[in-house]
Amino acid sequence: MLFSMSVYSDDISDFQIEEISLGDSLLDYLEENHIKSEIDYSTTKLYEYKTKDFAKIFWFKETDNYDYLSFIVENDESKVLIKKKGDTFFDKKYIIHQVNGKKHMSIKKCLAMKKKIVKDFSLMITNATKTESKFSPSFDPSGKSLIYFTYFTFDSKDEIAVECYDYSQILNDQGKRDGLFVNLITEDAKDWLSQTKQ
Repeated sequence: MLFSMSVYSDDISDFQIEEISLGDSLLDYLEENHIKSEIDYSTTKLYEYKTKDFAKIFWFKETDNYDYLSFIVENDESKVLIKKKGDTFFDKKYIIHQVNGKKHMSIKKCLAMKKKIVKDFSLMITNATKTESKFSPSFDPSGKSLIYFTYFTFDSKDEIAVECYDYSQILNDQGKRDGLFVNLITEDAKDWLSQTKQ
């Protein structure tokens, strides 16, 4: 199953991708050495122009439902949440602000799957604004790639996105593969992603 959730929900924290929720610590799923290596790549190469309070982490491990997962996590180790488990307090690092799953497939199959997922979400999400359309992304200068999207935006401004990427032949030749993205993301992570080069 591409996602799991409560039967009805108005809180994005009730949703999971591969049993991973926003607000979890990425340490519950990945080794810290891998996380630190990905943070270094994110902050010095991939997103060197963005602030350093968040970082993008890739996990190229195929699961039953996705070809790979990626995350946005808090990068400031001094910003830890204190959680109580029994009588013991512990620090929670690398808080997840985005969980994103990618599944490679043809655009025809993707659009059919997206339609089904959106229908399921529409029945189960009780308090979110739905927006859907398509656009040509700026990273393809040919203008021939298309992204078909549906966003469910909660009152908190956190968001669920279901997207189909239909890359142009030029990008296909560069290794880009069409497919489905299912994405859970907080407002803070969206703001960080929106930062551009000066």
